[in-house]
Amino acid sequence: MSDLILKVDNVSKKFCQNLKRSMVYAGEDLLRNFFGFSSKASLLRKSEFWALRGVSFELRRGESLGLLGVNGCGKSTLLRLIAGLFPPDTGAIQVTGKVASMIAVGSGFHPHMTGRENIYLNASILGMSQDFVDKEFQNIVDFAEIGDFLDAPVATYSSGMRVRLGFAIASASEPDLLLLDEILSVGDRAFRVKCLNRIAKLQKNCAVIFVSHSIEQLRRVCNFGLYIKDSEVIGYGKITDMVDLYSSGISKQIESNSAGGSDYVGEGLQVFCKDKGKFKGIGFQECLSTEIVIKSVRSVSRAMLRLVVYNQDFLGIAEYRDKNFHSIVGGDNVIKVRTLPLSLRKGDYSVTLVVTGEYDTDCLIVCDRFLHIRSSGDLANLDFII
Repeated sequence: MSDLILKVDNVSKKFCQNLKRSMVYAGEDLLRNFFGFSSKASLLRKSEFWALRGVSFELRRGESLGLLGVNGCGKSTLLRLIAGLFPPDTGAIQVTGKVASMIAVGSGFHPHMTGRENIYLNASILGMSQDFVDKEFQNIVDFAEIGDFLDAPVATYSSGMRVRLGFAIASASEPDLLLLDEILSVGDRAFRVKCLNRIAKLQKNCAVIFVSHSIEQLRRVCNFGLYIKDSEVIGYGKITDMVDLYSSGISKQIESNSAGGSDYVGEGLQVFCKDKGKFKGIGFQECLSTEIVIKSVRSVSRAMLRLVVYNQDFLGIAEYRDKNFHSIVGGDNVIKVRTLPLSLRKGDYSVTLVVTGEYDTDCLIVCDRFLHIRSSGDLANLDFII
């Protein structure tokens, strides 16, 4: 029990969709508590909904937990409850030791203060002493790789720079519990690998809760998984089992919608591959050629298409970006894809499909592991993974 870092016992959290009602309910709850009456925490009132309900698990030192589920299922709410940003309505959360969290890009930073000043500010929030920060300051700066921007206001930083600085500070704090919410979706490829290596080093002495839509990252970082659907826990166990459970749930949802393999599909859009199950393989240094069908009930002008090939360590090793814009209209839209020659060493690879609006500003479709490539060194056999 001495290694128990986190215990979450039957935790639930509800929110109100109406701001005015939310303020009224808050006043009512304060009065009831003041006069010693029981609260209505376990009941939903008008306009309220459960963001999270009946969650229980334990996490010990050296263990890492991956949270799986679609957007809006309650993953970030759970992290915020554990971090103490707001209290649960029912249940209890017990944390032993120091918590470091990266729940939002740039959280804890003052935009008008410099990177140097924000290192000390953010470190103090995480409970680090000035002497400790003085000792670790150069290591933080070197890891963040912000260079000449150290003395520039954080407001001038890109999102990637803020993530690098935030992760460098959080990981230097020697936490007992590290909370990470989609931080590796912003940084560049080299920094993602750097973060994964740092997380692996920290895991020896702390517990980690990791949120990511990348199955590859979850498999690499985590040994346990918690699958949340519609604010409730569907499964808890080994990460491999939870990934299979999550993937099967996504597959059923896709099949019921007659779609094919998307982790994120925009409103009114579905996607699948015409050649599903027909590939026998591609030779070494040959092109990948296929047709993608996008079903749409709305029009999207000037859509862009991108395919990214990742290796087993989730390193992007090849990227194909279509130079042509595509006009998506109502109905079936057939888009032919032909990549540059692929030179793949022996091993397993995954292909992610991304469809965006012009300038990458509007993400329409993200299909993680849309294709699976198994290469023997001179031949890549393609199998579809949903």
